[in-house]
Parts: sequence; C-alpha cells; structure tokens
Amino acid sequence: MSFTASSVKKEFSSEQLTSYSGLSVTSDFINHCGIYRRLEHLFPTTRHNASRFSTAQILSSVLLASLCGVHRLKRIENFTFDALVSRLLKLPKNIDEDTIRRHLTGLGERGARSLHELLLDFTGLQVSRCGLKRVTLDCDSSTFTVYGNQQGAEVGYNSHKKGAKSYHPILCFVTEMKLLVNSWLRPVQATPQTAFVNLSKKPWPLFPKKVEKVFFRADSGFFQWWIV
Repeated sequence: MSFTASSVKKEFSSEQLTSYSGLSVTSDFINHCGIYRRLEHLFPTTRHNASRFSTAQILSSVLLASLCGVHRLKRIENFTFDALVSRLLKLPKNIDEDTIRRHLTGLGERGARSLHELLLDFTGLQVSRCGLKRVTLDCDSSTFTVYGNQQGAEVGYNSHKKGAKSYHPILCFVTEMKLLVNSWLRPVQATPQTAFVNLSKKPWPLFPKKVEKVFFRADSGFFQWWIV
C-alpha cells in the first residue's frame, strides 16, 4: 500500500483553542470523504420555525462526540456547547438531550438500516482504493454492558460485570486496513453461529474484483461444519 501525505496548515488564536481542538482536522477529513454530504442526502430535513437542527447535524454531533469518547446523550449535549464543535457543525445553539433523543428515535429501524448501508458503501470504497488482492476478515463478538432497561438488552454471559444486562454485538474487520466492514448489535443470548448468517451476507459484494482471495478468521464460538 502506498499513499502521498500532504501538509495541513492550521492557525489558532487563544480564543479558538478548546479541549477539542484536534477535531478541526478530523472534521476536515470527514467532510473530504463526503460523509456530511451523504448524511444530508440520506436524511433530508424539512425546515420550519420549530426546527433548528437537521438530522444530519444530530448524527454528525453523535459521530464527533463518539470520536472524543463522549457516549451518553447528556454528555453529548454538553459536548455541543463547545465553541469549536458548534462552529464545525454550524449549530445555532447547543443541541439539548431531548432533541437528540427525538431525532434518533424518529429514524427508527429504517434509518438504522440506511446508516448501515452507508457504512458498507463507504467501506467498499476504501477497500477498492487500497489495491489489495488478498484480505483477511476477522470476526469476533464483544460484550457491551448497559445500565437501565434498554430495548433488547438481556442478562446473560457478561465477562465484565456478571449479572448485568448487556448486548453481544458481532464485529467483522478487514485486518490489513483495521477497517470495520460489518457489525450486528444483537441480544446477549444470541449465538455466534446464527449471527454469522446475517453477518456474512453483506461484505462479499463490497469487495472489488481485484480482491482474489478472502481469508476468514474467527474463534471457536463460530466453529460449525456448515460455516466451514
């Protein structure tokens, strides 16, 4: 793999410096990849007097917050108070917790699937650009503990906090690129074998014709003869 690095010039005054100053370069890269534009196209927002934020702005704020390790809705509200974040996302004011929750709930399952398809399309583009003829798919499950009564969360196997409710997501990566190609958020009681059926349907069409070999790697939880 080869690439050409170009210098990026940034200027800051003392008034512009915040604890999230590094987001400026990250946001430029996201914008260069066309993700902001794709979100606006995928989730158009009809503007009216009571609508101050577009769905794309809500999703972008969640994206930037996640990159900074901010995951809870209340903390995302505080995150959008930051002057730089507000400027990058062109926010008229900070986004309150109820607005974030209302927009995300309004997307529903259809919106979640649309976001997933957007991820897969973006992944396929990156794999195509890398020029690799052979890729390795690493598939593994993880435990995500929750505190509350979130939909689909159940008590089951949890190596981090026994007896707590959790999800058991499965993630699939292209090892050579450290790139997530597919994921599935599922209840903790689901088995890796059943997840593999849904997980394996999507990645294959993403790979360009130049990819001649795909090596699949997983732990013993996936070992079934029909999978082999």
